[in-house]
Amino acid sequence: MVEYYGWVNISGSYKVEEENLDEDLQLRKIIKDLNNKILEMKSRAQVQFINGAAILRCEGYTNHWGKEIDDVLEMWEFIAKTAIGSYGILYLRNDETDIYNFTIYRIAKGKVEQLIDSMLSPTNSIIEEY
Repeated sequence: MVEYYGWVNISGSYKVEEENLDEDLQLRKIIKDLNNKILEMKSRAQVQFINGAAILRCEGYTNHWGKEIDDVLEMWEFIAKTAIGSYGILYLRNDETDIYNFTIYRIAKGKVEQLIDSMLSPTNSIIEEY
């Protein structure tokens, strides 16, 4: 099984500035492109506006690694490259390669980094008993 849970606060820039009309238009285009990607994917992903912020949330639970997972990771890369001020976390657990650990994909300052999880891993002893 492969399970994943993630969120991203989508922002065009990580610099704190006054409102910028050009940046707002750019962000709207990014969100439009992102929504088009979501429509093509199998993933349960959705962009919502919460108190003026664009938040993407996604989650899924599949039998095997496949197109759905590849699409989610591709979406993470797309957001990092086109909306460099975005930040967020994707937790992913693939029991076909590592039954006892989650992997974290962090978006920050235009980069996606793969990190070792210490909050829910190792799953055996923290959240499960075998």
